[in-house]
Amino acid sequence: MMVIMMKVVISLFLRLLATVHRNKNKVLNNLLMFGLLVSILIIPASPWPWPSSSLLLPSTDVSDMMAVETNTRTLSAVPAAEEEVLVAMSSTSPSSSTAFEQVGITIKVPFPNEQSILGVGGLAYHRDIDIWTASSENIIGTRLDTAYPQASSPRFYHMKLNFDNATVTFVFDQPIFVDPPDGLKVEDMDTMPFQVGTDPLERDLWLVSEANSRFSGTNIFLSKDFGTPDLNTFDPDSFSTSRLIRVDSVTGVIYEEAVVPKFAQWDRKYDWESMNCVGDRPFQGLHALSIVPSTSGSAYDYKMFVGIQTALYQDGDTPTEFGDSATRILVYGINASVTDSIFNRYGKTAEYIQSYRYDTTHLTLKSYQKGARHFNALFGLLAFNETSLLVVECEDLTGFGSAGQKIMNRIFYVELNATESIDNCSSLLDCSVNAPLKYLVWERKDDIQLDGIAWGPTAEDGRPTVALTFENDDKVGLHLELYALNVTQLKENMPWSFVQTRDDLLRNRLTAFTVTLVLFLALVTAQLIFFQKVPLCCSLRCFQASKRPTKSASQYSFEEKDELILSKVEKDEMKNQANLVPRLWSQYAIVSAMLNSFLVGGLTFGYSGMVLILRKEGIYAENCACGSFCSKQKEQLALISTVGFASAIGSRLFIGLFMDRQGPKTTSVLCSAICLSGFLILAMSEGESMSKTFLPAWILLSLGGSGLHLTGFHFTNLFQGDGKKMASAGISAAFGASSAVFPIMQVFSQYANIRLNVLTLFYSVIVGIIMVNNLFIQPWNKVSSCNEFCPKFNILDASWWRRDLKVKPLLSSVSVAIVKFEFWGEALFYSVALLLLTHYLSTSAQLLYEKGDIPFTSNPNDWTDYIVTRMAGWFNALGFVWLPTVQYILVKFHWSQCYMILSVVNIAVFTIVLIKNLEVQILGFFLLSFGRLLLFSCHHTYLLDLFGIEFFGTLNGISSLLAAIIGFTSYPLQIFALGTNYAFAFIPVAVCIVLSLTFPILLRKQCLTNWAETVVVDPKLFRYPKSISEVKELVRSHDKIRCAGAMHSCAPLIVSDGIIISLVKMDKIIHIDTEKLTVRCQAGARIHDLCNALAHFGLAMGTLGTIDWQTISGAVMTGTHGGALTIPSLHSFVISYTLVKPDSSIVTVTKESDPILFSALAPSMGVFGVVVEMEVQCVPLEFLEAKFDIITFDELTSGNVFHNVMETNKYARIVVYPSINKATLWTANSVRSIADALSRGATDCSGGYMNFRNETEKAWLEQYLILCKKKKYSSADMLLHKVLRSQTSRLHHYVGQYNHILCKERNNGIPHADIEFNFDYEKSLEVLNMVRSFCQNLRVPYYNFEIRTTKQDNALLSCCNGHDSMWIDFQAKAEDSNQFFGEMEKLLKPVGFRKHWAKGLANTDPHYVVNQFPNINTFINLMGQIDPDGKFRNKQGDVWYQQISQILAGSYNVDANDKEVR
Repeated sequence: MMVIMMKVVISLFLRLLATVHRNKNKVLNNLLMFGLLVSILIIPASPWPWPSSSLLLPSTDVSDMMAVETNTRTLSAVPAAEEEVLVAMSSTSPSSSTAFEQVGITIKVPFPNEQSILGVGGLAYHRDIDIWTASSENIIGTRLDTAYPQASSPRFYHMKLNFDNATVTFVFDQPIFVDPPDGLKVEDMDTMPFQVGTDPLERDLWLVSEANSRFSGTNIFLSKDFGTPDLNTFDPDSFSTSRLIRVDSVTGVIYEEAVVPKFAQWDRKYDWESMNCVGDRPFQGLHALSIVPSTSGSAYDYKMFVGIQTALYQDGDTPTEFGDSATRILVYGINASVTDSIFNRYGKTAEYIQSYRYDTTHLTLKSYQKGARHFNALFGLLAFNETSLLVVECEDLTGFGSAGQKIMNRIFYVELNATESIDNCSSLLDCSVNAPLKYLVWERKDDIQLDGIAWGPTAEDGRPTVALTFENDDKVGLHLELYALNVTQLKENMPWSFVQTRDDLLRNRLTAFTVTLVLFLALVTAQLIFFQKVPLCCSLRCFQASKRPTKSASQYSFEEKDELILSKVEKDEMKNQANLVPRLWSQYAIVSAMLNSFLVGGLTFGYSGMVLILRKEGIYAENCACGSFCSKQKEQLALISTVGFASAIGSRLFIGLFMDRQGPKTTSVLCSAICLSGFLILAMSEGESMSKTFLPAWILLSLGGSGLHLTGFHFTNLFQGDGKKMASAGISAAFGASSAVFPIMQVFSQYANIRLNVLTLFYSVIVGIIMVNNLFIQPWNKVSSCNEFCPKFNILDASWWRRDLKVKPLLSSVSVAIVKFEFWGEALFYSVALLLLTHYLSTSAQLLYEKGDIPFTSNPNDWTDYIVTRMAGWFNALGFVWLPTVQYILVKFHWSQCYMILSVVNIAVFTIVLIKNLEVQILGFFLLSFGRLLLFSCHHTYLLDLFGIEFFGTLNGISSLLAAIIGFTSYPLQIFALGTNYAFAFIPVAVCIVLSLTFPILLRKQCLTNWAETVVVDPKLFRYPKSISEVKELVRSHDKIRCAGAMHSCAPLIVSDGIIISLVKMDKIIHIDTEKLTVRCQAGARIHDLCNALAHFGLAMGTLGTIDWQTISGAVMTGTHGGALTIPSLHSFVISYTLVKPDSSIVTVTKESDPILFSALAPSMGVFGVVVEMEVQCVPLEFLEAKFDIITFDELTSGNVFHNVMETNKYARIVVYPSINKATLWTANSVRSIADALSRGATDCSGGYMNFRNETEKAWLEQYLILCKKKKYSSADMLLHKVLRSQTSRLHHYVGQYNHILCKERNNGIPHADIEFNFDYEKSLEVLNMVRSFCQNLRVPYYNFEIRTTKQDNALLSCCNGHDSMWIDFQAKAEDSNQFFGEMEKLLKPVGFRKHWAKGLANTDPHYVVNQFPNINTFINLMGQIDPDGKFRNKQGDVWYQQISQILAGSYNVDANDKEVR
C-alpha cells in the first residue's frame, strides 16, 4: 500500500509541476514527462492480475464478502434476506461536468471471476422489471480460450445491480449464449421495451457486432504470446464483417439479422500504394446502438441508431491522420407489430433508413505527443429522441492493449439534422455534408475505456440516470457507474472546437526540416573552418615518395600546430616535383576500397529507406487489413533487419578467416558475386514472389557487402603513422555513406514510380562493374606497409594467376591476442554499441511513426509524407560529413577517451529516444550518424593499431560474430515493442550501454606494456605536454619523472615513482636545411616521419635500426645503432640538444658549448632531464640494392666468411637459426639508380617496406614457439625450413629506398625480450664459436639471434666507445628470458662485453659494468652535479647510481642478496 501511495504522490507532484509550467519552454515539459516516466519505472506497481480465488481488494474485510448463489429464472420479487450478492470493489469517480452527477458507488468486479465476465461493452435496462442485461467481450483464439472457455463466445448476462452498496446479483447461473455464435463479437446492445411470451424477461434484444476474426498473434516465428495484436492484423480465414442482429433475451437464439449498407462494410480490398485504403478497415465496424420510440405519424414504431466506430488509428487516407475522423451514424426503422406474436418471432422488423455524418473528437495532445498508437473512436450511443443523442467517444493516447494505458473518455450531446443524410457520399473524405455541432458534457482521464452507455432507473429526485460501462481487455471484468443526468445543462458549454490542424503539424515539420538543414550546413562549415589544418586520409603526405627530387631546395621551415604543414613556397616547390604526386594506382587502390564500401559495403544499413519501398509495394502485407503498417508486417520486417544485420556482422569471422588465408582478391571477387546474386534475385522477383525471395536476397546482400568492406582495410598500409588511422576512418565513412543507396532508390520509387525489381536490376550492373574492378585491382596478397601499388592486367599470362596459398596457422596465432582484455573488452563494447545502432536502424520507421511521423497527403509523391523518417535515413547516410571530427578524435585522443566519447553519444541517443517530442528526434539523428562513424572507425582502427594487419580479418571476424550474437536480441525487443512501445524497448539496450562504460574506464586504468611485454606501467602516470612551457611546468612541479618514447625498449627505463612524460604530441619537424643537410625537430618526432619528410628534399637519416617507428629522442637516448661497419650509432649524427634540466631551466647543448654533457647525453637513458628538441645531421638520400642468401652456422664461423660479409658490404645483417644450423646473410649496398639494380634482376620495392618476414612467415614462427612449448621440436624445425624457403623466394634480390630496405614496419615482429651484447669486432670469431658450441649442446628457447656491426664512436657510455663493434641480439619470450639471458652472460663474460642500455639490464654485476666502461666515472659525477636529487631516476636508476658510485669510491660491498642491478 505504501508503494502505491508513493507512486501516486510522485505522479501528482510531477503533474502539478507540469501544469505550472505548461506554457513554459518545451524542454522543461519534456524533462518533467521523463521524470514521470522514471517514477513509473522505478516504483513497482501492485501485483496483477488478482487471484481468481478472491474478488476483493487486499484491503477488503473478508467478513464483508458473501458467497455467490444463483437464483431461479422467475422474476418474482426476491426477499433481500434470500438474495446472495457479489460484493464488488467500491470507489467514487468525480465528474467533470454539472450535466452528469454520479449516483451511488462504482461497481467493480475484476477478471477472472466465476461468471467469466470479461469487460462489458453493451448494457440495457428493463425498467418494468428492474433487470439489467449486459453483453461481454469475446475474442476468439486468445490464451483465455483454454482457461476460460466461455470468454471466447458471444454472450450476455441478466443481473440486478445495486449502486447503493455496489453489489451484483446474477439472475441465472450461466450466461445466455448467442445461437449461432459464429462470426460475432458483441459490442453493444439495447432492448425492445415490451415483453414477448409468458416470461417477463422474454423480449427482443438488438445486438451489434463489430468486424472481427480469430485472435491473430503478433509473433508468427516464436511460440509466445507478446500481447494484444495490432488491430489492423487479422486472420483472413475467420474474418467476419459487422453484423446487426435481433436475439431472444432468454434463449439467445438469433431471430433476425438486419441489412447493413454496403458502404458500412469492409470489402476486403486495399491498395498499399501511399497507404491508400479502398473501403473501410475491418475493425472499424459497428460498435454502438440505441433504440427510441418514433414520433407520431412516423412509418415506424421505433428508431434504432447504430454507430460506426470509425477507424481505430484514425480515419482517412492514412493510418494516422490528425484531423477529425469522420464516421457514420446509421438509422433503422423498427416495426414492433411484426413480432408482437410469439408465433412470428422470425419476421423482418428492421429496415435501413439513412445515415448521418459524425466527426469524432480531434486528438487533444500536442502535436509532438501524437503517436501512431493513438486512436479516437465512437464507442457508444444513447438516444433521447429521433434527433438528439449522447455520443460516447474514447481517445486512447497509448494504444489499444498497451501497458500503462492513458485514455480520455468523453460524452458529447449532439442534435442531428434529419435532412442532412450522407447516403450519397461514397467516401467521407470528399463528403460536402458537415457534421453536426456537439457539446462536451462529460470528460475524464482514465486507464480504462468507456465502452458503452445505457438508460438507468429514475433517480429519487426524478432525474433520469445513465449507466456507463468500462472495459480494458482482460484487466477488467465488470466496471459500472451510474450518473444522474441534468438535461437542462447539456448545452451549457460552447460547441466543441478544434484548436490544432494538420497544417499546424505540417508547419512544425517543415520548420524542423529547415532548422535541420541550416544546422547541417553549419556543421559542415564549422568542420571546414576548425579542421582545415587536419589532413584528410588522401592527403599527399600519407603516401611515400619513391624517387629522389630532381630539384633541391635551399631552406624550408615547417611550422604547424600538431601536423606537418608545408608553407606556400614549399607547396609551390613541391608541385613541380613529380615524385611527390602519389602513384596513380596507389590512389586508385584506396579509392576502390572506399567505393567498395560506399556502393556495396553498408547497403543493408540503409534499411529505413528499404522499409518505405516495401511498404509502398505491399511486400509482406498479405495479412494486413488495409494500407496500415500492421503487426505481422512489422514482425517480418523486424526479422529481416535482425537477420540482415546479424549476417552482415556475424559473417565477418568466416570472411575474415578466408581473407587472411586466401587474400583480398579472391575474397573481394567472391563477395561481389554473392552481392550480385542477391540483387539479381530481387530483380527477377515481383509481387507475391518478392515476399518469398526478399529475405534470402537480403542475407546475400548483407554477406557480400560485409566482405567487400573488410577487404579494403589492407590498403591502409599505403599510409604512414596517423595516416593509417585517417585512412581507416575514410573507409568507415564510405561504409556509412552506403546507407544512402536505398534512400536514393526510395526517392526513385516514390517520385518516378520505379518498382523495386527494376531498381535492383539497374544496381546489379553496378555491382557487376565492382566485381570486375576487384578482379583486376585487388592483389592476391595484402599490400605491405607503404608498398607502391601497381596492379597487373594481363590475365592471359599464367603468372597473373599465381598466388600464395600457403596455409597459415591463424587460429593458433591469434589466440594470444584474443585472451587479452584489450581485445575481448573492445569486442564486447563494440557488440553493445552495434546493438544500439542496428536496433535503432531496424525500428526507426516504427519508432518515429509511433511518435507521430505521419503522411499529410494522399499523393504518393509528396515529400512531406513521413518527412522525419526520411530525414533519419538521410542522416544515417550522411554520417560521413563527420569524418574530419572523427579523424581528429582518433589522432588526438587516447583509445579510452575515444570510446568514452562514443559511450556518451550512445547514452544521449537513448535519452532522446525516450523523449516524446518528434522534432527532438532529429538531434538523435545527428548524434547517431556521428556515433556510427566513430564506432566503426574506432573499431577497425583500434584493431589495426594494436594488432596489425596480419590477422585483422580474423580478429575483426571474432568480434563481429560476438556482435551478431548479441545483435539477435534486437528481434525479441522489436516483438516486445509491439505490445508496449518502441521507445521502452530501448531500455534493455541502454542498460547494456551503461554497463559497457566499464571498458573505456578499465582501458584507461589498464596497465601499459612496452612492445616486448616485459615492462608494465600505470597509464595514469602519463603526461602529454604539447609545448616546451608545459614540459618546464611538469619538471618544476614533480619530484620524480621519467620520459617515454615509443616504449620499444625491453629494459624498465620508463618505470617511474612519479610521472611519465610522453613526448608523442611534441612531434613537429621545425626546420630542414638542404644546404647544411640538417633537420631540426621536436623530440617526439617519429623516425619514419623524419625519413618521409627528408626524402622529399633528397635527404636521409645517417643510420637506422631495424625499426623506424621510435621517437628520435628515444632512439638517441638508448644508443640505437645500425648494421654497417662503416657507420656509427645514431647519436653520432646529433648536432645539438635542447634540454630541460631538473631545475626546469632550458639549455642548448652542443659539442662546442659543453663537450662533456654533449658526450654524456646519448646514450644516457634520460637521466639528465627532458630533451625537447634536437638538430640532426643528415646525409643524401640513397637507394639500396639488397640480397639474401643462406649458409650453415658452421660455414659462418669458418675462415673469413663473417669478416668478408661485414667488410665488403655497406650494410649487413646475419640471422642465425641455431636449431637447424642455418644462417641467413642479408646485405645491402648503395645503387646509383633503381634502373641499374633492375637491370641486374632486382625486384623493384621502392614504394614501401620490404619486411624481413611477411605475415605468413610470422605466423609460422608463432606456431614454431607453440610447438616448442609442447616439445614438438621436429615439427617446429620443419616450420623454420619453410620460413627460410619463403624468405629466399621473396628477398633474394630487390631494390628500394634506404629506410624501406633497412627497417621493418610496426607490428611485423613477434613481441619478445632482448639482450644485446656488444663485443670488440676483433673478437667476433671467438664469440661466434663460443655461441655455436653452446647451441650445439643446448637448444635455445627462441628460433634465432641476430648479428650486426657498427663503427666506433666517443660518447661516454656508448657501447661502441673506443672500438668497432659486433652486436649479437639474443631474443626470448618474456617468461623465458631471465634464465636464458643469464646463461648467455655467464657464457660470454670471459670474452668481455658491453650490453645495450635498453636491452637486458638484469643479471649484470656492477663491477663488470665499471670495468667495461672506462668513462663511467665522468658520467656518474655529471649525474650528481646536474640531478643530485635523482628527479629523473627511478628505483632501478637510483640503485644503479648508488652501486656504481660506491664502486668508484671503493666502498661498495657485495651483499649476498643484492648481486644484480635490477
